[in-house]
Amino acid sequence: VLINFGNDPELANKLTNLAKSWGSVEADTEAASEVQSVNSRELSSESSIKPVASDTGSSLMQKVDNKLSGMLKPQEDDTKQLHETFQILQEVLKQTLNHGLIPRLDGYPELREEAYAIALLTEKARKLKDWQFMAKQLRALLMRVELVGANEEGIKQDLLKLLKLLVSNISELVSDDQWLRGQVSTVQTIISSPLDRVQIQTAEKSLKEVIHKQGLIKHSLTEAKNAFKQMISTFLDRLKFMADTSGNYQGKIEVYAEKLSETDDIVKINELLESLMRDTHAMQTDIVRSREALLHQREEAESSQEKIRKLQEELTLLSEAVRIDQLTGILNRRGLDDAFVAEAARASRSGSPLTVALLDIDNFKHLNDTYGHDVGDIALKHLADVVKKTIRPTDVITRLGGEEFVILLPDTNIEEAVITMTRLQRMLTKAYFLGNNERLLITFSAGVALYRKEEEQAAVIHRADQAMYLAKRSGKNRVMTEKELTSE
Repeated sequence: VLINFGNDPELANKLTNLAKSWGSVEADTEAASEVQSVNSRELSSESSIKPVASDTGSSLMQKVDNKLSGMLKPQEDDTKQLHETFQILQEVLKQTLNHGLIPRLDGYPELREEAYAIALLTEKARKLKDWQFMAKQLRALLMRVELVGANEEGIKQDLLKLLKLLVSNISELVSDDQWLRGQVSTVQTIISSPLDRVQIQTAEKSLKEVIHKQGLIKHSLTEAKNAFKQMISTFLDRLKFMADTSGNYQGKIEVYAEKLSETDDIVKINELLESLMRDTHAMQTDIVRSREALLHQREEAESSQEKIRKLQEELTLLSEAVRIDQLTGILNRRGLDDAFVAEAARASRSGSPLTVALLDIDNFKHLNDTYGHDVGDIALKHLADVVKKTIRPTDVITRLGGEEFVILLPDTNIEEAVITMTRLQRMLTKAYFLGNNERLLITFSAGVALYRKEEEQAAVIHRADQAMYLAKRSGKNRVMTEKELTSE
């Protein structure tokens, strides 16, 4: 026992407890002695006592050894588990430093070197004083990193303010330029809301496509404008030629009149008349030719003007395309932002109600999982088409994202909005669509909220969203209002 467990600090206490338990062991020994005396009546005393005594001693030592080992084994298990836990925590700390903190210190070489040094200390630390030193160094580093982070956040906010000011000024300068209004509106929407990397990347991709297409169209527009200018120049040249020709003809007429007044000779009169007829014919031919040329130039000028008009419309449409959802053809979230600002301002001026309805297709995930994402896309377009055919021209439908849609209903109170949404649900249940050659039917749940004067868009949409989830919980294919939220 001393050889195997002599270094255990708990050995003394466990031996004390063992000694207290020896009373039970002695009782076992007495029982064994009684068994020996019984057996001795049947066997010779000398031959049978020795084996029994030997067996009893071995049994006693075995019990002591088992008792002590059983008391010390849990301590060994705890030590092993503690050692494994320590190794795991050491590895977690190392990974946190190497993959969490150090990569974010690229712009700060001094802090980066300190973090590397602490990571090395983490690997080498074995004694308590090593860990205490490492912990002190890590606390100091994290305090400096926190100060750097606060400074970077301040810089980011200042840059955002500067960008907002710049974009606002550009928006004022290009307010009449339809080509840029959509792009400026997109940037304004992004920087006025909490920054989202996915949203920024999506907007960047959309803007790149629009700018590329606008570049191609602008090149064609420049060519069309140059051609139009050339036509105008040719037109002016023709007019000048006609004026010159008319002037020359007028001079010749005056000469013929003068010669005619000075002679009475019939032969000379005939010669003068023939010359006048030739000049008149030549003049007539030039006028006809110039007239045809002018008419042709006029047709080309009108064609060029029409081409320029169409190209300008395409540029405007491309600029507005960043506000359109490419799948459904209705306004996207950025389009919703612009439409809401306009409708909210109109409602505030006129005092008329503005209701916001939020729609969510029921069991859309199941539809996607069962029939595929292509069928899911068809379902989204199908819903958008049905809504566009059903709502009023003054109503605005937008796709908020995923399977969620927002409808702005101007001059509509909550009760009227519920009737409109219920009518939409009926129209949708009558309109099947084909998915994988199957006739499919979709439904939606809707929440309705009334716009309150001067409140943010997010607030009224949040209430409509909560009402929509209440409709989902109530059985789906239902319409709930914000009034039900207070009575729930």
